[in-house]
Amino acid sequence: MAQQQRNTRTKSPRPLAVDQRASSPGLRRAYLGLSSPTPTPPPVTVSSNPASRDEQPTAQPDESVEPRPTGGRFGLWTVALLVTVVSVASAVGWRHFSPEAWIIAGIDRVASQHAAATPTAAVQPAPLTTAPSSGWRIKHDGYGSISGGVLLTPTTFAPTEEGYDLVLHFHGDVQIVHESFENAGINAAVAVINLGVRSGVYRNHYAIPGVFEALLAQIDKGLRARGVDKPKLRRIAFTAWSAGYGAIASILEHRRAPHAQNDPLDAIIVLDGIHAGFVDHDPSRLKLRSLRNFVHAARAAADGQLMFSMTHSEIDPVNYASTTRTAAFLLEQIDATVSENPVLPLPPQVMLAAAKGAVKEHKKMIPTSDTRVGMLRIQGFKGNTQDDHSAHLTQMAAIALPDLARRWAPKAK
Repeated sequence: MAQQQRNTRTKSPRPLAVDQRASSPGLRRAYLGLSSPTPTPPPVTVSSNPASRDEQPTAQPDESVEPRPTGGRFGLWTVALLVTVVSVASAVGWRHFSPEAWIIAGIDRVASQHAAATPTAAVQPAPLTTAPSSGWRIKHDGYGSISGGVLLTPTTFAPTEEGYDLVLHFHGDVQIVHESFENAGINAAVAVINLGVRSGVYRNHYAIPGVFEALLAQIDKGLRARGVDKPKLRRIAFTAWSAGYGAIASILEHRRAPHAQNDPLDAIIVLDGIHAGFVDHDPSRLKLRSLRNFVHAARAAADGQLMFSMTHSEIDPVNYASTTRTAAFLLEQIDATVSENPVLPLPPQVMLAAAKGAVKEHKKMIPTSDTRVGMLRIQGFKGNTQDDHSAHLTQMAAIALPDLARRWAPKAK
């Protein structure tokens, strides 16, 4: 098995800088008051018909992150069906709908109370190696309600009086995310946020001053209700699939970041997300609105200041930059290139119980590249279909979360 290539940079990048300019006051704040079981909006809605997409403003495009597969066509009846179902769901309340079937078919069904599913994966859950939780009786079943989503305390979550780690995951089926983090053995509370099917709603929501900080306060309150007597935030990881990258882009720009030495942000994971529009419809010129803060993060990761992991498929949306294109752009900004290797090892396939019925086909992840510079890692995988796109979510416990699990594992004394 050939050894993976690694990149080195020829010049030192600029340090991570966060633009804290005030956002436009007219931004609409999207808010969903959710309760268990979570009413996840449709996380995948793929259309090959450009007319079914919202028009993109020329100044600040809302780059869709439901990539359009290069094969297959969907008629107008699909759009009509989705509009009808979403309208009905909105009328009766999202809480009555289960998110699983949305991922591929866009079909609704009445949800029953979620019971934690035992992973039946090729990769077994990593053993919990964290310190005991100071005698606190942590409630691991059910969910806590937060703005736009739910708060999970997986069985692997064992906080101490020294603090707790937090993962904010944007966009994706709650049960799949829940099971994935337990499968990876990560000791963290997990908040799953679902606001819509396009990146713009995430970006706009977290561009409102104070929304991100209010979310953290809600999480502290929710953890107290779930048994954490004295919640003290230690580290944060942002994870996102598909459209959820818009939330990370805005939070990086608008959060009230403390002094760099005390910044809790420690990791960023984006799964087949990060897109950009074209300037004057010219594919050779990318609009940098959605990329600038990821460039800062990539430079910081290359210098070892935080972990930044990104995966991409081979889907080409045509009308805006693909994840393959934006991944290459980020590497260019740190003077690195994609490390392609035809004999990269295949990651183990995770078979999540929560994914049964949610995806038509459990795609195997076949890597095409694996580029590492410092703590920056960008992985490319084969596939240009809807199922290939969904696999980046359902296989996150195999392709991305192990790096975070190792980073957050207790240090040997």
